Amino acid sequence: MHTYSGLFLVVLNPYKWIPIYSNEMVEFYIGKRKEDVAPHIFAMADTAYRTMLESKRNQSMLITGESGAGKTENTKKVIQYLAHIAGRGGTEGKLEKKLLQANPLLEALGNAKTTKNNNSSRFGKFIKITFDKSGYISGASIVSYLLEKSRVVHQGKDERSFHIFYQMMAGMTNEEKRKYHLTVPEDFGFLNHSGCTSVRYMDDKKEYEHTRTALSVLSFNEDEQQLLFSVCAAICHLGNLPFEKESKSSDNCVINDKTSLEYAAELLQIDPLRLETSLIKPKIKVGGGKEVVQKHLDVVKAAASRDALVKALYGRMFLWVVDKINKTLTVEPRDNFIGLLDIAGFEIFIHNSFEQLCINFTNEKLQQFFNHHMFTLEQEEYKKEKIEWTWVDFGVDSQATIDLLE
Repeated sequence: MHTYSGLFLVVLNPYKWIPIYSNEMVEFYIGKRKEDVAPHIFAMADTAYRTMLESKRNQSMLITGESGAGKTENTKKVIQYLAHIAGRGGTEGKLEKKLLQANPLLEALGNAKTTKNNNSSRFGKFIKITFDKSGYISGASIVSYLLEKSRVVHQGKDERSFHIFYQMMAGMTNEEKRKYHLTVPEDFGFLNHSGCTSVRYMDDKKEYEHTRTALSVLSFNEDEQQLLFSVCAAICHLGNLPFEKESKSSDNCVINDKTSLEYAAELLQIDPLRLETSLIKPKIKVGGGKEVVQKHLDVVKAAASRDALVKALYGRMFLWVVDKINKTLTVEPRDNFIGLLDIAGFEIFIHNSFEQLCINFTNEKLQQFFNHHMFTLEQEEYKKEKIEWTWVDFGVDSQATIDLLE
C-alpha cells in the first residue's frame, strides 16, 4: 500500500483496517534509514524528525490527494509516530495526549460525509509541532483555513452537514436534549433536506463520546462545552424558522410560529424580538453609508439573511475552538518544528461553493508541483545524462486554468 517515487511517498487507501500502524510498527521504524526498510508513513516521519535534529532546520510534510485518499488518516499517523518517539511519557506526557485529541475534535466540527468520503475534511490545516533541544515535543499549534461554511445550510444529495450535529442528537442524554430542545436530525431543515442523516459503519453516539473526551482533555471547561453545543443547537433551530409572506398583497416576510426563534434566542442568550427584527427587518446603510434605514425583506431574502448569519456564527465558533486548542498546546516559537499540511480534498459537487473552488484550485497547484518535480524535471535530467528514455505524458496540464484563476 506504500511505495516511494523520488522524494514522495505514494500511499494507496485500502478502505479497510490493516494492522500496520501499531506501536510495534513504530518501534520497528525508529532510527532506521528509509532505504533499509519497507516504504511507510512512519519512515517518512522518522526521516523528517532525524533531519530536523541533525540539521537544526525546520521540516514540513505535505499530505495531499483527492477526497477519500487518506490524507487526514496519514496526518494522524505522523502525529502518532512523533508523539511516541518524542513524547515524555507519564505525567509529563499530557501535551502529547492533548495533541492526539485535537484531531477527533476538529473532525467532529470540520468533517462531513460526502458522496466520495464518509469522513471528508471540509477545511485545511497546518499543524506545527515544536521540539526542544533534547528532541522532546515542546508545543504545537494549528492554523485552519477554507472551512466550507456553506455546508451548514446546504448539502448535496446523500451528503451530511458537519458530524457534530448528528453526534449531539445521537449521544446526548434525554435531559441534555431537552435542555437544547433537540430531537432527531430528520426534524431539522438544515440536516434533513439531503436525504442522509446516518453513515454506514459510523456510530455517531460513540463519536460523540470521543468528542466529549477530546474537549475535556483539551481543557474546555463545562461552560465552554455548553457554549459550543448551544451554538450548534441554535443553528439547527434557526434552520427551522418558518418564513412566510405577510399577506397575499404583500411580499414582506413574517415569522408567525415563533417556537424555533425562541429556542434559538434562548440558546444564544439574546432577545427573541431583536433576533427576529435583525433577520426580517435589518438596518442597512444608504446614501454612501451616511444614513441607516430599516428594510423589510421578502421570504427569499430573509432566508438568505438567516443563512449568512448561521455560516458566520459557525465559522467564528470553529475559529474560537482552534484558538482555544492553540492556547492549550502552547507552541514554543524559538524551537525547531515539523509542519504537517493537510489540505481538504479535491471534489466536484452538483452545487459547488466558493470555498470548494479555492480548495480545488489549491489542489491543482499542488498537483502541478508534483508533476513538475516528479515527471518534468526528472525526465529532463535523464535527457541531460543521455539515458535512453521514452518520454512519459503524465496527463492533462492544468497550468492554463491555474493562470486564469490567479
